[in-house]
Amino acid sequence: MHIVFDPARFRSFADFTRDVSNSIREINAMPPAPGFSAVLVPGQSSARRVAAYEKDGIEIVDHIHEYLESDVIHNNNYDGKGVFAK
Repeated sequence: MHIVFDPARFRSFADFTRDVSNSIREINAMPPAPGFSAVLVPGQSSARRVAAYEKDGIEIVDHIHEYLESDVIHNNNYDGKGVFAK
């Protein structure tokens, strides 16, 4: 179940976004538990990962990269077969 509300019905949207941003900064400033590098809110780790992928690319094992660039997957070996063709 999801509950969706319009924060502007209760207060100005600018105040809401400011307070949420402040809360996120406070959470991020908390000392992490042993074995962790940071305290994050949901979505922050994936957002950081996407930003790193966009900046640096995604590391792929050499033989997979070579396969993807080869003609092997472009020879229509699977024409007329189902998605689980062998």
